[in-house]
Amino acid sequence: LGEVKLSATPAAFTVAPAVVASLAAGATATVNVKFTPASAGVVTGTLTVGELSVPLRGVGVLAPQPAIDLSLRSLDFGEVALSQRKELSLSVRNRGAAPLQVTTIAVNNALFSFRPATLSVPAGAEREITVAFAPTQAGAQTATLRLASNDRANPEVVVALRGAGVAAVVTPPPAAEARIEVNPTSLDFGSVGVGGTKDLTLALRNTGKA
Repeated sequence: LGEVKLSATPAAFTVAPAVVASLAAGATATVNVKFTPASAGVVTGTLTVGELSVPLRGVGVLAPQPAIDLSLRSLDFGEVALSQRKELSLSVRNRGAAPLQVTTIAVNNALFSFRPATLSVPAGAEREITVAFAPTQAGAQTATLRLASNDRANPEVVVALRGAGVAAVVTPPPAAEARIEVNPTSLDFGSVGVGGTKDLTLALRNTGKA
């Protein structure tokens, strides 16, 4: 038998080699037919071997996939005194059936930070991310926290961040005051003859700080 050409359709099916140069009487040649589905569902096709047609059929099924879900889509730190630090947390849940790998976490404002840098979340589990805001200047601040993962349906999810830096209020110490006390707190002259005089003494004391 001379040269035999082989081909497969549609593109989900491939055959190798595409040509069998020759085949002696009684001999056997082996070819490899591969099925690579691009989507879920039944795929039918045809393998053409010379003048022969061989029906092909396969079923594409989705492999288990992770599914990312966040407990919060925004974090509001409120007012934070300058040079102070406030931390808030959010949970990253895996609603899918395969491990979730959060490979990159980034934020676009240096006044906000986070930990850890990456996450691995088993199917059905959750892990925590801690985000901190440490303002160095007064005024409102906003940022976006981005998480990139192997979730094909949602390869990147974002969390809105906001907070405001405020100057610390310094309360001055109370002003020093004078405070006077007398001792005794009352004077009783008793009976004094008309036209006579009686002297009593009274002590004054400053118990304040001025």
